[in-house]
Amino acid sequence: AGVGAVDDTIWHQFTITNDGLYSDEFTVAPLFPNWTTKVWDATATTEISSIGPLVADAAADFLISVEIPSSFYGDYDSTRTRIVSLADGSVQEFIWTRTMSAGEPLTIPFFDDFPTNILNLGKWVEESGIDVNSNGLNEPSGVFALNLDGDPSGGDYLMSQAMDLGGLSGLNISYYYQRGGGGESPDAGDDLFVDYMNSSAVWINLSTHLGEGGDMSNFEAVTIAVPLDAYHSGFRLRFSNTATAGNYDDWFVDDIRVDWGPEVSASPGSFSHNLVEGDSLFDELVVANAGPGGLTYSIDVVPDLSASLFGGLLQAGQVNPATYDYDYLDGALPPLPVKGGFEGDPGPEVLFNAGGPDGFGYFWVDSDEPTGPSFAWVDVLATGTDASSGLDDDNYVGPFPIGFTFPYYDGFYDEFYIGSNGIIGFGPPTSYGSLSNTSFPATAAPNNIIAWCWDDLDPTDPTNTDYQVVYDNVGGTLVIQFEDYPEYSAGAGDVIDAEIILHPDGRIVLQYREIAAGFDLLSASVGIEDEAGANGLQVVHNAAYLHDLLAIEFVRPTQWLVLDSYGGELAAGEADTIALQFGSAEIDSGYYKSNIEVHSNDPDPGDNPLVIPAELWVGGGGPTYLCGDADANELVNISDAIYLIDYIFAGGPAPDPYESGDVNCDTTVNVTDATYIVAYIFGGGPVPCAECP
Repeated sequence: AGVGAVDDTIWHQFTITNDGLYSDEFTVAPLFPNWTTKVWDATATTEISSIGPLVADAAADFLISVEIPSSFYGDYDSTRTRIVSLADGSVQEFIWTRTMSAGEPLTIPFFDDFPTNILNLGKWVEESGIDVNSNGLNEPSGVFALNLDGDPSGGDYLMSQAMDLGGLSGLNISYYYQRGGGGESPDAGDDLFVDYMNSSAVWINLSTHLGEGGDMSNFEAVTIAVPLDAYHSGFRLRFSNTATAGNYDDWFVDDIRVDWGPEVSASPGSFSHNLVEGDSLFDELVVANAGPGGLTYSIDVVPDLSASLFGGLLQAGQVNPATYDYDYLDGALPPLPVKGGFEGDPGPEVLFNAGGPDGFGYFWVDSDEPTGPSFAWVDVLATGTDASSGLDDDNYVGPFPIGFTFPYYDGFYDEFYIGSNGIIGFGPPTSYGSLSNTSFPATAAPNNIIAWCWDDLDPTDPTNTDYQVVYDNVGGTLVIQFEDYPEYSAGAGDVIDAEIILHPDGRIVLQYREIAAGFDLLSASVGIEDEAGANGLQVVHNAAYLHDLLAIEFVRPTQWLVLDSYGGELAAGEADTIALQFGSAEIDSGYYKSNIEVHSNDPDPGDNPLVIPAELWVGGGGPTYLCGDADANELVNISDAIYLIDYIFAGGPAPDPYESGDVNCDTTVNVTDATYIVAYIFGGGPVPCAECP
């Protein structure tokens, strides 16, 4: 048997021996081959149809060649060759040759971003247990990614078609990976392996990602130089994982590329704008690829929280993570909650008085943190609207009006639902009556919820019949109050008093006035989660934390910078122009700062990510003019440089105010200011007035 690529010739070697008593000659002829098959002498220089004469007991070597035609990986031809004695035609032997095609080698560049949920069989030729689905979180491109879920029978694997790297150099292998994602957390030892086939047809490990560690809510980019022994015509990639028996361990891989290195750039190098309240303006970010290989990039806008209380705690390492990895001791899925009690494992200890941020940017701080939010109970029992009607064990009621448009993750909502087991939500209300409190985030329903005490609660408990659920708008906020709210099968008086306060700017405050000593808090979840279950922020899950007179404030990141695109692909020499909208419609006056991070497969670690600072002054908190905006059109662009040149050399109008043209802070408007603006616009230079006191 032999294996080769399309247009390869596979050589099969044989030996014929004359077992007779006399000299003899033998004809050799392939019988009805499908692929071109020939017989050759031992030197492979002369095509033959017979061998001999051979004296008694003599032997001779010969070769059979098979030319592999246009075919797919796994196609094969099995041919029988007949050998006949010329001395006695009744003396015959048959030999078999089996030749398999390795398919047409692919040329570089190789790229697969899994655009659909169907595997491209032109790029991948062997697989076991893999899937292409949308269970990953925040995929770098599209909605689908490769999923290796750790088949308990022995893991999953995917092997690429051969790639012709012969005679090439300077290539990189790049991909994005995610541990856990929206699936099950890998256990320790259930790792992801990336291997390549070297020039000796031996699999060599390129990279290993360990199963131990927290779940990832974002994909991480990896770029590795192609090893020297991989430059041959049969190069292949293989992705595989191991699995704990009886368990599933999810890994996700996306944007797999074998290509020359790209070279990412972004301009300008920073943004600074000034707006009055309720205004907006547009600017542009150019992402370009100056390298010879294809560029895949994604963009994140990351709020700069350094000046906030939470930012200080984050920098000091005094915050809990947004979510946790649950590595259950038996390697199996945790048991589901059951009526009357929880039989699962305890959750992680809450070590600090703050947590996050999650993938969207939400974070929380509680009233136990000095200078954190204060506990300030708002009682609406006498004034609020009753929401108890229809509320039963393991169900939900609503929708009810919020009274204003409430921003929550990527959505805006005017209504809410109340689940009887300690949640509210913004719909769709699938499983809003569930008692199966999970950790956050989880893609399984319920989603788009705020869990104030998600557990097996029961407003119909016969020993505690004084409960009330009311809501009211107070001071521009919505207050949802839960008074004397009981657990399922609770003892008399085992109730909780709590409330949720929603603010128009997206802030959420949970308050706990009094919790009975007999109320079980060790099987409850507190946290928030978006509509897809892709982003979430966990405060506590099945652990001690809640207590009397506690307030927890969730802060939604300020949305003042929006991009019209958050990623793309660029061939060599291409560029994308991305529109940026700076807006002050939903924020107060003051100073705001974020970092625009451009992540890519550029192999230079100094360019991954590229960080572009962006700042916004709202309502007079900063300068009263836009530095560099010499022509007063609220943008800094090439027209401002032209305006300055006209002023300096042709007697044109001066900048208004004059200071707007002094971009290098030397107190004089001259040609160096025009040069400064040109460098800022076209060369990624510093923002105008960056050096001003």
